[in-house]
This record gives sequence, structure tokens and C-alpha cells, in this order.
Amino acid sequence: MTRARRPACAAHLRLLAAADAQAPGLGTALPLLSHSAFTVHDAPRLHGVASEAQWMADAASTGHARAHLWSAPASLVVPRSYERLPRWATACAASAAGGWPVQARSSGGGVVPQGLGVLNLSITWPSASATPKDTDAIYQALCHRLAAAFAQCDVLAVPQHVDGSFCDGRFNLAFDGRKLVGTAQSWRRMAHTTVVLAHAVMLVDCDTQALTARRPL
Repeated sequence: MTRARRPACAAHLRLLAAADAQAPGLGTALPLLSHSAFTVHDAPRLHGVASEAQWMADAASTGHARAHLWSAPASLVVPRSYERLPRWATACAASAAGGWPVQARSSGGGVVPQGLGVLNLSITWPSASATPKDTDAIYQALCHRLAAAFAQCDVLAVPQHVDGSFCDGRFNLAFDGRKLVGTAQSWRRMAHTTVVLAHAVMLVDCDTQALTARRPL
């Protein structure tokens, strides 16, 4: 069993909510965020996808960037394109009956498990661009910021592919060759405003092999 266990890092990630995380050198593709722009949700979010949609709507209506650190109960989050697969409804029902309800998200990629020991960071902000722009720079800045946070607890996380990991991508963060962070990005037009969501799922204290094995289909 491969278990990612970094409880001290969870505390350091909370420092993102108590300090200016946009220090010089951490990249400028993400918005500048003061400590007051962060919210730490202690109670698990039962409907994380819906919460992120609301946070994006808030960014559109207020014109301000916000960041949220949160967790969710055991569940699976998949791209909305999965809804077109054969036996989708049957598979969702079976997964929910097994204690793993399924939610569909707007971003791409693959199956992303949630549950105990998994933390999420969601950053939302209004964009001046009507269409996706500088998406790689946003991913790079997000990875750079999180790597700096993990470095505070002596965890050297680097961007790389991790073969065999769930929802693998070149903007993972890995520690000792194992996936520590997965990232995603979504752009949406809301109330005549283009809003960006940058998301990171962090495997802080969990059985990574068991999570990777989870599939709704």
C-alpha cells in the first residue's frame, strides 16, 4: 500500500490563507491575493463542483479574485464528457451505492477521487480575455506557488508526469516520483464576464493506490 502522509504539509498549506502567497518570483499568471482573499473551509464540501461554480459566479459579480482551501467526502469527480458514455447512469448508481457518488465537472482530464486526506485549492478570478489565454503560464504559476508551500515542510515537489496516476498530466506535482498534486483549469463566461478557475487536488494523507483504483465505470 502506498500512502501519502504529509500531515505537517497540510498545516503549511494553510499558510496560503494567512500570508501573501504571491511573493516575487512565484509567477504573475495568477492574480495577486492578500490573506483576506483566502477562505479555509473546515467542514467537507458535499458538492464541490457546485461550490466551485458558485465561487466563479461570485468572481464574476464582484470582480475580485478569491481562493478556497477545502475537502470533500469520498466521491469521484469526472469530466462532463463522461455523461455521454454508455451505461453512464447505471455506473453512477453503482458507484454511489458503493459509497462513491459521482460528480461531473467542466474541466477535462480523467477521474479524480476525493475523500479523507485529500485537500483542494480553488482560485477564481475575472479575466480581461474573453477566451482562454496563457493557460500554460497559469498552470506553471500554480505549480510554482504550491511547490514553494510544500518546500516549507521540506517536501521537494516538482512538475512531471507520473505514470499510472489518476488524471495524469505534465502539470502534476510529484514527490519522490509519486503524485502529490494534480491541477486543472476551467474558463467560463458568466454575467458577461470571463471567469477562470485554477484548481489543485493535493494528496496529503491518503492511500494513493486505493484512490487511483477507483473508477465509476
